Amino acid sequence: MQVEAEIVATGDELMSGAVVDSNSATICRRLRDHGIRVRRKTMVGDGVGDIETALKEASARARVVIVTGGLGPTEDDRTAAVAAALAGVPLERNAEALAHVKEMFRRFGREMPPNNEKQADVPKGAEILPNPVGTAVGFAMDLQGARAFFTPGVPREMEKMLEEQILPRVDAMRVSAGATTSLATRVVKSYGFGESKVEMELSGIAWPEELTIGYRAKFPEIHLRLYAEGEPAKLTPALARAEAAIRERLGVRVFGVDDETMAGVVGKLLTAKGWTIAVAESCTGGLLGSLLTEVAGSSAWFDRGFITYSNASKTAQLGVKAATIAGEGAVSEAVVREMAAGAREKSGCPIALAITGIAGPGGGTPEKPVGTVWIACATAAGVDSRKLSLPGDRERIRLASAYAAMDLARRHLLGAA
Repeated sequence: MQVEAEIVATGDELMSGAVVDSNSATICRRLRDHGIRVRRKTMVGDGVGDIETALKEASARARVVIVTGGLGPTEDDRTAAVAAALAGVPLERNAEALAHVKEMFRRFGREMPPNNEKQADVPKGAEILPNPVGTAVGFAMDLQGARAFFTPGVPREMEKMLEEQILPRVDAMRVSAGATTSLATRVVKSYGFGESKVEMELSGIAWPEELTIGYRAKFPEIHLRLYAEGEPAKLTPALARAEAAIRERLGVRVFGVDDETMAGVVGKLLTAKGWTIAVAESCTGGLLGSLLTEVAGSSAWFDRGFITYSNASKTAQLGVKAATIAGEGAVSEAVVREMAAGAREKSGCPIALAITGIAGPGGGTPEKPVGTVWIACATAAGVDSRKLSLPGDRERIRLASAYAAMDLARRHLLGAA
């Protein structure tokens, strides 16, 4: 038996596009981690009729309904009132909830406006779900045979409530319902092939019967999302077999799984060798260094970055010969090789990366059109340089250049360049 869920996200700001609904993605992912399949998500504005219809339909279909938004202090926060009306109970000012709202304002060092008392109005008989990081408490109640959980729309508040209050209750529901199947996922991340090429490379694989596979392009990566459903003891082995089959077909193009990032993988490889890295950037203007230093703990292996946008800075900071620039041009193999070698020499790092190119939209020529990029990796073994011809706008060209450089470093660290 499977316990299934639906999500209802409310708010005019969602419907207008002013705010992106990140809450639903988080809920879907975490429920799946706990063996709950989300069958449908409904997004509505703040209209009473729309909220009522969405709650009525979701609670008629699913055992678990999670509702986000509409628990604030203003007139357009109507979710609690609609839920009470649908359940045929009055709203009541909950003493526990009111004490919480007052305490949060005391912690914030602010005087509580009178309209914030509205956040303590919940359907009579509802179970209060504490909110340790915000003023709006959540609540849970039965609606048409479903257990409905109501949370604030603020992501960090919703996430805290989801982890501490909702998921434990959902787990208990699965046990009570005698659920015999579970769900598990794994994301295998690849770089270097497009989506259609990846699918072609994987054709003919006999996937485990518990498994379905989905493809997702997250530029410039391709993610293979593996979904396994069945007896809990069979899921981990099924995912492991599928991942092994993918790695066998795609080889070094698989760089990580689940939460691993390209930059994080480069960092792990550097740490394993006891190496540090330096980067020299022209057209990416610091993007490569930014991606690498987004990784927590990167100070242990990221030494420095040189942003040498002008020709003069390439010479002054990296020792690129003025004659090389004059003869070959700033966007050339000769220059990128001298940039990488210079970054390695100046920093004393065992490995250094360099990028120079034309990101556009202007600056291209027939000989060197927009998207012409050179990257290089310098190690004790020498300098390895590659030419890229990248499509797209300025943002995509810069990101693709930074990824190509990171991947080149990864391959050298693996001994698979």
